[in-house]
Amino acid sequence: MPQEFQSSVRTYKYPFELVMKAYERRFPTCPEFMPIVMETIIIEDESDGPRRRTKRRCRLRVEAPYIFKKIIGIESALFIQENFLDFKERKLTIEATNETFSSRIKIFEKCRYYVHPDNENWTCFDQSANIEITNFFGFEHQMEKVGMKQYTQMTLKGKEIIEHFVNDLKEEGITHVDKWIDLEGTEIECSSKKDESNETSELIKEQQRLNADYIKNHLGELSPLQESRLLQMRKKLEDQHLDKVRRPAASPTKNEDVMSIFTPSLNRS
Repeated sequence: MPQEFQSSVRTYKYPFELVMKAYERRFPTCPEFMPIVMETIIIEDESDGPRRRTKRRCRLRVEAPYIFKKIIGIESALFIQENFLDFKERKLTIEATNETFSSRIKIFEKCRYYVHPDNENWTCFDQSANIEITNFFGFEHQMEKVGMKQYTQMTLKGKEIIEHFVNDLKEEGITHVDKWIDLEGTEIECSSKKDESNETSELIKEQQRLNADYIKNHLGELSPLQESRLLQMRKKLEDQHLDKVRRPAASPTKNEDVMSIFTPSLNRS
C-alpha cells in the first residue's frame, strides 16, 4: 500500500527573495544538517528572465536496516530534483523522483515556497511525498514503512537549514534582497496580490489556518508523521463530501476544542 506524506504549512518570517538566497546555500551538500546527501550535480540549468529551471542529480546515502541493504546490494541511491523558480510570481516548486530501482520503487516529492497570502514579507513552505514499492522481493510493505520513516525524519531538518543560512546571511550583513525588477524599472508584484479572487490564493489562505504553528499551539509538539496523518484525516472527510467540516478560526479562543475542526456540524431546524 503506498505511503503518503503531507506536511503542515511552515511560515518563515522573511521575504521570499531572502529565503531563496538562503536556500541556495544548501547546495551542493550540507553535511551539518543533511548528512544523508552525499553529492549533488547540476545537469541542466536554464534561465528566461525572472524564471529559472534547474535540474540536479542527487546521490543519497541509503539508511535502512542491514538486512534490506544486504538484499538490495547498494549503499547509495540516485534521485533527480527539478527546481522551477519564478521571481516574478515569487514562488519555487521543487519536484524529486528516484532514478535507482525506478522500475520497482516510485518515489515522488513536491515542495513549494511561496509568498504568505496575508503578509508579502513572509514566506510559506509545504511539502508532500508518495512512496510506492511494486516489487521488492516480498518486502514491499516493510520497505515503504522504512522509507517513509526515514523521509519524515529528514523533514525535521528542513526549517533548521533555512533559519541557519538566513542567520549566516545576517552575519555577513545581508538582510535584504531586492525583488525582481522588470525592464522598465518597476517592481513586479506577485499575481496573487493583483487578483485577490485568484483561486490559488484563496486555497493557500484556507490552508494557512491549519499551519504548523496552529497545530503546535493547540495539539502540542507532533512528529511530522503525526501531522501528516492529521491532515490526511481532514482531507478524507472533505473528500467524503462532508462540506460542513468546521474550519479552525483564524484566532481561536483559548478553550476551543481544536479537534472539532474535523467534526461535521449538524444542521438544526
